[in-house]
Amino acid sequence: RQRNVRPAGDLARIVPLLKEDNEALRAVAARVAGLWGLETARPQLIELARADKSSAPLRQAAVEGLTALGGKSSIEALEQLAGAEGSQQRRRLALIALVRIDAKAAARRAGAVLSSLHNDEEAVGLFEAFLQRKGGAALLAAALRDQKLPNDIARIGVRTVRTSGRPDEGLIEALTKAGGLTFGARTLSPKELQAMVADVARLGDPARGEVVFRRKDQVCLKCHAIGGAGGQVGPDLSSIGASAPVDYLIDSLLQPNKAIKENYHSLLVETKKGLQYSGIKVRETNRELILRTAEDKEIAIPIRDIDARTPGGSLMPDGLCDTLTRGELLDLVRFLSELGKVGPYAIGPRRIVRRWQALDPTREAWGFLSLGGGLSTPAKDERGLQWSPQYSTVSGVLPLADVPLFQLGQEKHGVSLVRCQLDVTTAGRVVVRFNSTKGLKGWVDQHPIAMKEGLELDLPVGLRTLTFVVDRDQRREGLWCEVEDKSGSPARVRVVGGK
Repeated sequence: RQRNVRPAGDLARIVPLLKEDNEALRAVAARVAGLWGLETARPQLIELARADKSSAPLRQAAVEGLTALGGKSSIEALEQLAGAEGSQQRRRLALIALVRIDAKAAARRAGAVLSSLHNDEEAVGLFEAFLQRKGGAALLAAALRDQKLPNDIARIGVRTVRTSGRPDEGLIEALTKAGGLTFGARTLSPKELQAMVADVARLGDPARGEVVFRRKDQVCLKCHAIGGAGGQVGPDLSSIGASAPVDYLIDSLLQPNKAIKENYHSLLVETKKGLQYSGIKVRETNRELILRTAEDKEIAIPIRDIDARTPGGSLMPDGLCDTLTRGELLDLVRFLSELGKVGPYAIGPRRIVRRWQALDPTREAWGFLSLGGGLSTPAKDERGLQWSPQYSTVSGVLPLADVPLFQLGQEKHGVSLVRCQLDVTTAGRVVVRFNSTKGLKGWVDQHPIAMKEGLELDLPVGLRTLTFVVDRDQRREGLWCEVEDKSGSPARVRVVGGK
């Protein structure tokens, strides 16, 4: 597949392997039959793709084989597999494959298949298939023009388009109409609100809700912190569940301006030069007014330049939950409602690292790691390197799936680089604990350290940086790190949070 190599000899010897008892072998044979253009294998590939007894991996392999064979016969076979009969899984796999070889034919069947889906991830994969094909978004938009889609499937589609890097307004418009979506502030009647409150308790899952909260397209952590880690534009949410009832949380998400927390009203400022600013007032002196913008940046406006200032509403815009399905919204509210209560979503006094920084995969970073021996001195203050914030879960674990991965060398060795910071106000020894040191190499500032789970460090006064190279081939679990006092040591150390 990668080198476009076709071996010599009688390739038809592969075909009998499609009937072997070993399923993994049959799956490989199905893919190879397509890549090597074995027309004699086509009937068996179609049968494997169609059969109800075929497992999901085997069906996937058979569909990929048919796609690789290509031609009119494959198009017709995939159209039949994506038809009204058959399982949801089979129809979806066939339609995704059809997009690759005949997007126009796939678009004609897209509405029917999308209407039958219930799994969010399955819908995402189908939308992504069209977005990855040149002209696919326009074909899908045209096909959906007179179609009706389930509300939640349409929301997933809009979200997928918006986060694809290839936003297509025509497809967003078609999905909005097909799903009967309305964007902006959503007002619930008292009866609807009461039903949603009940469903949050009955159906909401806080673990799934935390995943929604952390999703980049939701940008929650851009403005809000949990345990001091995250944005500072909105209030810290560490104890929101213990202080706010569920109906308040729902209203705050759907109608951000309905009930704004004290000290979080925005201020609209217009200067004598006609410039306009909006943000939360941080402080004001005789010389300047400091605002924190929605981008979590502080701006200073000279008092003498201000022409007018008027109170504004919430910096949280209407419509942030527009692309959430009802189930996702229930999960998100349930997660927020658990924050601060006794249990797994309580933030305690322990000094756990919650704000990390991860090395961005820029050209400079690749050069530093590949050519400059960066893995031996990763804490070197190299100009041009960019580090972006990453945040631990409420439990304190940094998921490695959220961290950029570098594949280095001919063997494609996978590593990630992360760092955290400690503010030392009184020098001395402290203990740094990890959930595991497997696959970790560490540095304090630019000095390598021998990693162990109860690591003792003698830290001087100042801002100290702990940098880690994570061997992703060795380590699968996330990274958890805590700072503890060392008995008898005068050290005073704070884990740096914020954004």
